[in-house]
Amino acid sequence: MNEMIRQEYKPNEKWFDPFYRGTSCKPYEKLEEVPSTCPIYPEHNQQYLIDLFVEAQGIDPTDFATNNATGTAIKMLYSHLELKASMTESYFRDSLNELVRAIMQWLNISDYESRKINQKWTRTAIHNSLEDAQVISQVSNVSFDEAIAKANPIVDDWQEEMKNRRDDEVNRDGYSNPDNLNNLNGNEDD
Repeated sequence: MNEMIRQEYKPNEKWFDPFYRGTSCKPYEKLEEVPSTCPIYPEHNQQYLIDLFVEAQGIDPTDFATNNATGTAIKMLYSHLELKASMTESYFRDSLNELVRAIMQWLNISDYESRKINQKWTRTAIHNSLEDAQVISQVSNVSFDEAIAKANPIVDDWQEEMKNRRDDEVNRDGYSNPDNLNNLNGNEDD
């Protein structure tokens, strides 16, 4: 329960009672103490780790504990897993197309064989935003503002960013703001 709180979950206080078993089960009447083991689950032994990190192409997070790997290095570590995911996706694409066509045929849709089926698949990957920001900074003098706004890792809406930049340019100082040219006598209220 403490681990859940550490990860910012908010468990119900009832779960802190070791006898509590939820709303559909009666509470335990007595419990024997179980000594803690390392690893917590005995099946998570060295062979399990080998199977996970070698055979299943997972990445051992302890490899990153003391090193400052770049985004490119991390991407390279995940490249085999990405290939595996890509192959799995291609199998699912074909199967889903077949399923959708079968459903369309069952619904008596006349052009079920020729109709285009669009699928959108999204996979996430570890990404080093600092490296992206550094690249953007280095090419900002030779790139269009729109390209920079689109590539900026901290910008969610590049069009809003462009609008904000234009507004900032106009309102930044008196010389850039044409409204301030109407008051050249310096008779401002502030």
